[in-house]
Amino acid sequence: MGCIFGGEKEGASDSNFEHEIYNDFKSLFNEYPNIKIVIITGNKAYYSYDKLGIKDKSYFRIPSTSGVNRRIDVDGKAKMILEILKKSRIQL
Repeated sequence: MGCIFGGEKEGASDSNFEHEIYNDFKSLFNEYPNIKIVIITGNKAYYSYDKLGIKDKSYFRIPSTSGVNRRIDVDGKAKMILEILKKSRIQL
């Protein structure tokens, strides 16, 4: 589930979003209280999530999954996620 549900934007870049409509994370977390951390891809999603003010969940950013951002491949991003889980002491 992405942070931004909808809104207006020109082109493909998420940085061009205006009038964002955010997904309902509070309801998601109420329905699934065992969620401990949120891993967010990309700067726009990270800062958008931060604006929501959800303080009882740890959240982390990894690079965007956009094809433009190819400096880190899927395996590299998977390693980043595993490192976050280790540091957070989350068991898989």
